[in-house]
Amino acid sequence: MIGVGAAILGETFNIGFLVYGDAIAGITVSIVILKVGFDLAKDSSHIILEQVLSDEEINKYQNTVLSIDKIKHVDELLARTHGSYVIIDIRISIDSRLSVREGHNISKSVVTTLKKMHPEIRKVFVHVDPYN
Repeated sequence: MIGVGAAILGETFNIGFLVYGDAIAGITVSIVILKVGFDLAKDSSHIILEQVLSDEEINKYQNTVLSIDKIKHVDELLARTHGSYVIIDIRISIDSRLSVREGHNISKSVVTTLKKMHPEIRKVFVHVDPYN
């Protein structure tokens, strides 16, 4: 509206640079639309593509796991986003003298505790190693 008004005033009062008001306004609006479109596409690509989480977030999950009884060490914890939720791959060490059933129960405890304490976590893959 401002551009059209400026062009009309420029034509009416013979002000040369105001005649281009409509074209300048059109270019400005086009630039704004391109910028908004680019920002939306960039944000959408972050949601669609997996992203590795920061060390701070990984430490938060690692501290949760270390609070679980019978876990001796977290060997590796990889966390990534997948859309709006988080997927975790974790390697934990437990006492090598524990039975397979006990190791399985500990890994189930890792999954349930992480999901309970951090609702953004949707999937957890646990690998159990013997602690020496």
